[in-house]
Amino acid sequence: MVEGDLIYALSTKPLTSSGGDGAGLPEGVTHYPDGERNKCVELAGFTAVYRCPVTLTLLPIGVSFRVAPDAPDATAYFGYAFVPSGGDLAEGIKTAQTAGELTSRTSGMGSVTIKTLAHAAMNKVEFETPSLASGGSVHHRLRLQMVDEGQLSFGITSADGQPNPGPTDKLKISNLATSAGVDCGDDIATGALGLDCQVSPGEQTIDYTVTATSGLDAWRFETQTRYNIYTKEWHWDEFSAQSGFTMSGPPTRLNQRLLARDSAGKLWDYRGTGKAAAPFTTRWTAGSGWNSYNAVTKLSPVTEDLYYYNGSTPSAAELRGHGDAVGRDTTGHLWYYHRKFDGWPFSQRTLVGGGWQGYNMITGGGDVNGDQNTDLLTRDAAGVLWLYKGTGSASAPFAARTRIGAGWNTYNRLAGSADLTGDAKPDLLARDAAGVLWLYKGTGSASAPFAARTRIGGGWNTYNTISVIGDLTYDRKSDFVARDSAGVLWLYKGTGSAAAPFAARTRIGGGWNTYNAIL
Repeated sequence: MVEGDLIYALSTKPLTSSGGDGAGLPEGVTHYPDGERNKCVELAGFTAVYRCPVTLTLLPIGVSFRVAPDAPDATAYFGYAFVPSGGDLAEGIKTAQTAGELTSRTSGMGSVTIKTLAHAAMNKVEFETPSLASGGSVHHRLRLQMVDEGQLSFGITSADGQPNPGPTDKLKISNLATSAGVDCGDDIATGALGLDCQVSPGEQTIDYTVTATSGLDAWRFETQTRYNIYTKEWHWDEFSAQSGFTMSGPPTRLNQRLLARDSAGKLWDYRGTGKAAAPFTTRWTAGSGWNSYNAVTKLSPVTEDLYYYNGSTPSAAELRGHGDAVGRDTTGHLWYYHRKFDGWPFSQRTLVGGGWQGYNMITGGGDVNGDQNTDLLTRDAAGVLWLYKGTGSASAPFAARTRIGAGWNTYNRLAGSADLTGDAKPDLLARDAAGVLWLYKGTGSASAPFAARTRIGGGWNTYNTISVIGDLTYDRKSDFVARDSAGVLWLYKGTGSAAAPFAARTRIGGGWNTYNAIL
């Protein structure tokens, strides 16, 4: 293959007159920036003239353009010419700009009709995508009613509000059958969960079977389609359709995350793997400035992110219970960090209020009263434990406090936020001065949220930090981590039993004494 450059010239008029006459793009059409979809750049000093490199490793392609949804009817004309390495670039530009006058083996011209979004929407996709059971199969069909020839791309992804990527690798498409006007190739033979199909105008169908591996959790999926009515270098960004379907199975499990603050005030994010032997990935920075707080806690276990593919915004209900946090500063003001799912785990903080210096212990309670909002537990200097019920409001996240009871100053550590006994009610752990760990089983009642304590065992004063982390080992039972004075972090795998809530400890690793708070 000969190396060189392809020169493209775009015009709103046929390229049959003097070079550059009518040069430019129709209204509503823009060039994708270099590197986003192609390696073509607009040449300085020229209007709508683009240079596209051709090398042994970079095959010749056209310039890519974006068509806005409000673009009016119009026609775009393009000419092209090939300039070999060392050739006359100026001559190549002139040839592309006048391609309608003379064509050769290395030059030519063409045109594209810009169509309104209303016209594009006349191409319709109807979905027959019934749900399936874990371990089962189901027949899906796409009914296409197309007025334009084009390329249909479709694939199966996790739906909005589900983790990414989810169990899509446990799904399989087979038994592909299409009507005569559809050509989808053979990508499904390689295990692909999506296809690119060339579609002719008219009523068409695409049929296939979806099979799910057995033993999977309940999950929500979407079949997403995009239909491009142009050549491959012209794109409708907004012209798409989707249809949801679900897979039934046990409740969806989410990987947990552990957050830790170092002495510089930086918050670190350890993302869970679901594996007891190596429960965390490499840490990631989750924010700075957290050393302004003398108390910081999560309200519930911090989960992996949920993703929103279609640009939708998570509702307040979807954000609840995934690990909101609070921090109390040195002036006694409490700040609330709402969970978010894009990049860092928290949005900008909001002020709850002042006067919180009266508490010597603050811990998350999880959803203590079962109203789908996460709650906060605090203990005052007199040893009284208080409940601040969550409201779900971003501006006023807690209701007025209610008194749980006195006598809690016998404990030097409290750790709550998750269900440890398998009854879907969050429990509370408390360690006394003698090193005995006690379990307060949740009741689900706001007026009396905990049953009488039961003894877990002694020897827990070897730890300077304890945290209920949620289902770290992916077995639907909440786990517990503890750090000893040597900086070793230990995992206590949950059993779901109130009588013996934890299995024997396993070592996660050393070096955790670099942190002064583990959430």
